[in-house]
Amino acid sequence: LDTLKVRVQTAKGIPSGCFRNLFAGIGGLLVTVPFIGGLNFGLYGTFQSRLMTSHPEWFTEGGLGTRPNLSCVLLSSVAGGSLVSLLTCPITNIKVQQQTIKAAVPLTISTAMKRVGFVGLFKGLGPHLIVEGLGRGVFMVGFESSKHWLGVDGPGSE
Repeated sequence: LDTLKVRVQTAKGIPSGCFRNLFAGIGGLLVTVPFIGGLNFGLYGTFQSRLMTSHPEWFTEGGLGTRPNLSCVLLSSVAGGSLVSLLTCPITNIKVQQQTIKAAVPLTISTAMKRVGFVGLFKGLGPHLIVEGLGRGVFMVGFESSKHWLGVDGPGSE
């Protein structure tokens, strides 16, 4: 579906031919999505632990230092998501280029570098910061709230 979206946005229309064309560029996603997800959760955990140990009175429930409050969850996930956007922005730009010119990844990267340069790969960083940062913050607040509501807050609570 992402390929269809890019094709319509670039006014090339819906790809004709075989069903395989719908999956152009999926290889990179299969490699990067698990890595980016792991990085997101890793950074979230790191920022959360730093906030909870540096100011437990502000960032833990009841100031006891055991469970993060929603402010801690929001700030740590926004910080992690914002850092991850520095990776996802050029990856997304390269993916869109690959889907529009239908070339291998190395050729797409060299074409993009010639056309827009290194700084050009970060075109749209502002919207990426909003989507990855604030979007991750909203997601993690909902995720942690759901865990709390369902009673699965941590180890031993299964």
